[in-house]
Parts: sequence; structure tokens; C-alpha cells
Amino acid sequence: FNGVSFVSKASMTYGRALHTATLLIDRRVLIVGGISPSTSTAKSTVLASYEIYNWDTDSFVTSTASKTLNVARAKHTSTRLSSGDVVIVGTYSTPSNVSEIWRTNTD
Repeated sequence: FNGVSFVSKASMTYGRALHTATLLIDRRVLIVGGISPSTSTAKSTVLASYEIYNWDTDSFVTSTASKTLNVARAKHTSTRLSSGDVVIVGTYSTPSNVSEIWRTNTD
């Protein structure tokens, strides 16, 4: 562990748990779904949004209302395909048998 340290980076727009993070071919990181932390006034919410971390600018870009997942997801999997696209499968919320593909040329 010599020389290993943690360095603070940009903050995501939304706090997330039970999400996935997938390294894209261009070194950005796709962060998908998850649940938002509960507050004293609300329960946790399963998220249909995604964020993309850009290493070069140390910043996050959040999906817009018109560009979200088809199904809110948490406890799912995200796998980068050889094409660079990412297949997203499963969720613990209904319907859990729905899959979708995030296309690299869309963001």
C-alpha cells in the first residue's frame, strides 16, 4: 500500500447507493440508477437518472428529463459491450425483466 492515497474529486449531482459505475472506452464513467438517500421527510427513491463522470474536466454531467432510463433501477448490472455501448439489466423494483442499452454516441 505504499504510495496509495485517495484524492477528493467532483461531487455527483445526486447521492446514490446500489448503483453501477461502468468505465467507458473514452475513459468517462457511466453511473446508472441506484437509490437516493432517504431524508427525514421522504423515503429513498429508486432513480431512473444517470450521470457521466469526465476525468479530463473532473466534472459530472447529469441526464436530462428527456434522457433517462426506461425503468428506474437499483441492484442492477451494467456491462460495457465491445461496441462501447452499455447493457443495463435487472432491478429489484418492478418490472425486473426489462433490459436496455445505453448508446455511447448519445452523450
